[in-house]
Amino acid sequence: MFDHIAEVTGYSEQSVETVILAFVQYVKTSIQNGEDVQITGFGTYTHTDLKKRPGRNPRTGESITLPPSRRPRFKFSKKFIEGVQPDPKVKPKRSKAKADKSEGPQVTNSEVAPPPIPKQFLSPVVEQKIWSAIVDGQVVSVPHKEATQLDGHIPVWAKGRKGWELKESVPELSAS
Repeated sequence: MFDHIAEVTGYSEQSVETVILAFVQYVKTSIQNGEDVQITGFGTYTHTDLKKRPGRNPRTGESITLPPSRRPRFKFSKKFIEGVQPDPKVKPKRSKAKADKSEGPQVTNSEVAPPPIPKQFLSPVVEQKIWSAIVDGQVVSVPHKEATQLDGHIPVWAKGRKGWELKESVPELSAS
């Protein structure tokens, strides 16, 4: 997760990890203090306080009294739930278990896998590059060809670059 966020934002993995761990500690402390943490558009961290109650030791079957405890809970926001619904136009990916039992051609030990494609037969690396751009306040992934068409005042970033830059100041986007 840290590497993905670092790649999308342009921050170092260590910075991302520090921020996320600080966030987790903030939620933990808030729940400990009986407070809820709401993240607009994502969800709310809450808690449930359980009273002292009867229980059973699963090993011995002996009746015991369970002490009071606090259970953290998370409820996704309606907006987030609506946002993760599958697009009916996109064919869903098959799970790994189903992919292993695929109906397509199977490679057996008697078949030889083709060698890797030589680099000179592949498109130049710049054409394969995916840029992150801030469009209407949202970070979006944009293929290189489309990134060359963006407005010059849009901040962009790609893996291997130091940080966010305006599109107009990136030579490989302006030259295309």
